[in-house]
Amino acid sequence: MHTRAIPALIAALAEFGVVESLEVELRNRGFGPDPQPEALPASREIGRLLTVVRQSTGVRGNLERARQFLNELAANPDLELPDPGEPIIEHLEVRIPKPPEDGSQFINRGNPEAEVPAAARWPVGCDERPI
Repeated sequence: MHTRAIPALIAALAEFGVVESLEVELRNRGFGPDPQPEALPASREIGRLLTVVRQSTGVRGNLERARQFLNELAANPDLELPDPGEPIIEHLEVRIPKPPEDGSQFINRGNPEAEVPAAARWPVGCDERPI
C-alpha cells in the first residue's frame, strides 16, 4: 500500500486539487475591491465540469486479481501488493437531476365539475351586503 497505492492516490488527488484550486481562485477574483467580471462565469463552468467528471467516471477494481492476491497472501504473509495493471475505467451517463416537485398534486381541489353551493362560498356570519 505504502509503495504503490498511496503515492498514486496522492498524485491523482494533487492533480485534481490543481483544478479545484483554480476554481476557488477564479471565484475569489470575481469578488473583492477589484472584481474581474470574467472570473465568476469561468469559476462556475469549472465547477460544473468537475461535477460532471465526478458523476460520470468510475474506476473499478479487478475482483479476480484481488481474490488471487488474498489466496497467495494466506500462504505468504510478507507478500507485496501486485502491480494493478491497466485500470478498468467506466464512463457513465451523467445523472441529470429532476426538478423538484411542487407538491400541487397533493392539494384536494375537489370535483371540478360539481357545483359549489353559495353557502359554502362565504364564511359563516358573512353576507353579500356591502359595508
